[in-house]
Amino acid sequence: MTAALNRIASRLLAAWLLAAALAAPGRAAIDVTASEARAFLGGRSGKLVYLKNQLNQIYYLDFSDSVLVEHKVAEDAYCLSPMIHPDGSRIVYESSAGIYIRYLQENSPTRYRIYAGIAQGNHSLEPHWWIHPKTKEEYIIFTTGDISDLEWPPKSGNTYMQKIVDNMPSGPALTLLPFMMASGRSKNGVWGGTSHHSTGMYKLYPDKVENAFFSSTNWVDSGSWGACNGSISPSDDPARQNRLMHLNSYLALKDGEIFENHKAIVIRSYDDKDVSSPIWEMGTPGIRCNNDSSGNLFWDQSEWSTDEEYFTAVGSKVISDWTDGDAYIGRISYTGNNQIRRILKGGGLNHYPHLWIKTGVAPAKIRLDKAALEFVSLKKDSAGPPADTIHVSNSGDGALPALRIDNVPEWIRIDILDNGGSAPKLVVSVDRAAAGLGDHTAKVKVSYGQAADSAFFTVRLKYSDPVLTALRAEPAQAVLKPGDTVAFSVVGLDQTGAVMVPQPSITWGSIDDLPISASGKVVADSSLWTLRSFRAYSGSLVCTTTVFISKHIMKVDVGAAKDSLAEGWISDEAFVSPGWPRASRPGLPVILKAADHPAPDQVYRSVRHTPGSLRLDSLPKGHYAVRCFFSSPGPGVTEAVKGMTIKVEGEALIEDQRLPSRPDSGIRGGTCDFLATINDGNGLEIGFEGLDEAVSLAGLEVYDVGDLPITVAYPNGGESAHVGDTLSIRWTATEMVSSVGIQISVDSGKGWIPVTRTRSVNLGEADWGDFRWIIPDSLDGRSLTTAHAQIYVYDYFGTDRDRSDAVFSILPSEHTGLKAAAPALRTLTIGFAAGSLEIGLPRPGPYRIVLTDARGRTVLSGQGVGKESVSLPAGGLARGVYRLTFICAGFQATRSVTLLD
Repeated sequence: MTAALNRIASRLLAAWLLAAALAAPGRAAIDVTASEARAFLGGRSGKLVYLKNQLNQIYYLDFSDSVLVEHKVAEDAYCLSPMIHPDGSRIVYESSAGIYIRYLQENSPTRYRIYAGIAQGNHSLEPHWWIHPKTKEEYIIFTTGDISDLEWPPKSGNTYMQKIVDNMPSGPALTLLPFMMASGRSKNGVWGGTSHHSTGMYKLYPDKVENAFFSSTNWVDSGSWGACNGSISPSDDPARQNRLMHLNSYLALKDGEIFENHKAIVIRSYDDKDVSSPIWEMGTPGIRCNNDSSGNLFWDQSEWSTDEEYFTAVGSKVISDWTDGDAYIGRISYTGNNQIRRILKGGGLNHYPHLWIKTGVAPAKIRLDKAALEFVSLKKDSAGPPADTIHVSNSGDGALPALRIDNVPEWIRIDILDNGGSAPKLVVSVDRAAAGLGDHTAKVKVSYGQAADSAFFTVRLKYSDPVLTALRAEPAQAVLKPGDTVAFSVVGLDQTGAVMVPQPSITWGSIDDLPISASGKVVADSSLWTLRSFRAYSGSLVCTTTVFISKHIMKVDVGAAKDSLAEGWISDEAFVSPGWPRASRPGLPVILKAADHPAPDQVYRSVRHTPGSLRLDSLPKGHYAVRCFFSSPGPGVTEAVKGMTIKVEGEALIEDQRLPSRPDSGIRGGTCDFLATINDGNGLEIGFEGLDEAVSLAGLEVYDVGDLPITVAYPNGGESAHVGDTLSIRWTATEMVSSVGIQISVDSGKGWIPVTRTRSVNLGEADWGDFRWIIPDSLDGRSLTTAHAQIYVYDYFGTDRDRSDAVFSILPSEHTGLKAAAPALRTLTIGFAAGSLEIGLPRPGPYRIVLTDARGRTVLSGQGVGKESVSLPAGGLARGVYRLTFICAGFQATRSVTLLD
């Protein structure tokens, strides 16, 4: 694939996501020091911007840093063609069919939109800076064409110039050319060029910013795939501005050699007589360029820097789907071998580089990256403390003169590496024999020249015999079932954190009523959900351990094969979601210093990468403590850009959970704790969402910390009732709950409708724990006739709740619904005599009668067949207003009944 086709692929989001899922590119590594980079640039500083990772995000190196690190500009994704402004302060770039400007700094806070387009297949915008040579007005030049256009001139798009004021568009974009010019415009405004397979140059009217074209030349043979990645000369000299650099493909050069696709970079001038007569060429390493032994065979994405003597390119062993691209800076020689220097190596994650070189040399000023160094050593340690380093950097661009080190006592040794360069390194070590036991401090002066500038750093040495300093219990916390046993142990540590030899004697004691043996053995009693504490003593030092007693405990070793499980842990194979990938990391050292109550080392050696979830169906209702064990990325795996999201029962509980960072070697473990509640009767689901395989779950520990304070007893699944029936909603609650509300769902818990609307049900009231509710035919406009009903009882603080374990049915009433041809009815009459309620029925039956009080509670009811009147005993009724409901086939009536006595 040519570089142009690489651009096509970068526009397809699905392709990037597929690549992220199927491959794990290596991590790019910086291959030079800051002083080496500045030396290659002739003692000057500069910045290198490039794209990195599957998201094509923008990073940069600042060669003025004392120690080079990768700086991330922003979170913008799917970027292309970042170009640095001639003053080094900003970049212009393409992102998702738009053109933007940002200041070239880490975590750049603002982006300025210059152009918003629509993503169209192979189209490329190719933004470039251009400053008018007379007015000094700033413009962005960009195209809108198809990068696979083989015509000359390429007519699939136009070339535009957008004036910029304060990083924002000023006025409409002007048409510079009615076809594509993708390689930028020379400083004097006379020259432009394109190399999207058809390669050639344009001559422009220098003072015009619109319709400036007046002639052209093209060096590509008809029908050829010619070349790509063109860039115009950045020279200040008008005599050298009519030059175009581009990649060569299958063409013969002036010495007759035919270079294969992407195996040469060439420079042509407008005056070149034909395709085989460039003014400069460079082949693969070893052919007119120095060989860095990288093994790279192909060039890609060549780009002139802001200095005409330098350019950037990517070297790779392949040109299609490359994953091992290295970023280079090249120095041009028109007569001899060109020099190249690899800046970033590996991973295929450093592409489309562009280099800005700062002009001039500023006065040097010393800057130290550390203010102090501290060494701790013990008498037993015959090797002594390892050396430490301080980097000396230069706030300007010139090389520092020879350094001078003063105030150095005899117990300190300082070696200067790369002295005279822009960033010397001081290697500092200490001699314990010269210092003797005790604490020592010295302030060292670093200067250059005749003390023209200086800085100070402090060296401290703490040199002593080993002293027992701390006790560490293992494990620090244990969760047991009643009757289980745990054996605690204690490790004594010296002042360096190392294990003491020999170990001190330990005395165990119980803080609570659960005994512990002299050897640290504890047997859990039956007191559920209690935390018991124990102390270990050695002299005046003490450490604490705890035991929590629980009914249900699950320890899941995630990703482990059944024959390699940690002791006491079970496999996750029965719990994980389909397609959740598993990875094994045997033999790697595990670092657990930062983990809170970590799992055994073995657990961290197998992982699953997100996205995925676990469903623990065997857990009953209750409150649970959950501890997740995470593993850092392993070797060759890119670290996650963001944290992960943890979901419980489908709802996000923890967002942006940061994961262990990758150590220099091995893997690092980490933990995350949270509480979860199961109140739906169908187990616990925990989901994990992250960016890529850097998010790794190694294990899961779950144990219950208490029953639910509220438990729905009826209806709890499988029951049936009719509209108009009195449903007895029953629950139990602990003394912590004194007020509840009730809701009903008709769709298996997806939505809930209030049953108690104007009141709560309170402890001490008659209907506490047994709320009798007449089922209406609808609530809030929703029919209650359903086969998927559930009841939900919750406390009014919203912290405790429970619902039916399974669905129950509500059927239509057997006696409701008016018929179109109902027979004539007598009048419903109501009377009260001799302690009875006398009701004259409008028709013989079958019928049902219900008398409810003002709160909707049923106080009297009756039913029968064939009678014309009914008498209900009412002697125990209090005075007040009641509602009588009469229901029979084809008829329903209600009356208000007032009892005065």
